[in-house]
Amino acid sequence: MKHSAILFVFALVLGCSPKTEVEAPAAEQEVETIAFKNVEGELQLNDGKKWTANKETTEGVQKMIEQVQGFRGLDVQEDLPSYNLLARGVKNTMDEIFNKCTMKDAAHDELHDFLLPILGMNKKLAGDNLDTAKQGLDDLESHLNSYQDFFE
Repeated sequence: MKHSAILFVFALVLGCSPKTEVEAPAAEQEVETIAFKNVEGELQLNDGKKWTANKETTEGVQKMIEQVQGFRGLDVQEDLPSYNLLARGVKNTMDEIFNKCTMKDAAHDELHDFLLPILGMNKKLAGDNLDTAKQGLDDLESHLNSYQDFFE
């Protein structure tokens, strides 16, 4: 068994090792195109256009928007446990989005740049300081409303 594992690794290394290439004449060389370069943590458009998101993601973001709007409609703005409860609902919705995500490549990277800040905002909602929770709610609401600026 050990020998076959060693042979497998050896074959893998040989198969992945760089090959010597002969450079093609200048006239035959392909023009290099610059692909989208994701800047971690910074939301960007797709060459000026919105990214196409999968249906489940858009529905999940809409659900979080509705959760925030529903919370705003209640008379619980001074009740920290209510913010904590909202945080659990938002976390559950985020889990659904992550579990149902089928997006790939640059659109997927940009989706993560959109979703990851929500985790920090949600942590404020789940905390033990009412003023911090209020700020987290304002930040979350503003951030969720920006979804439509980057995704369709």
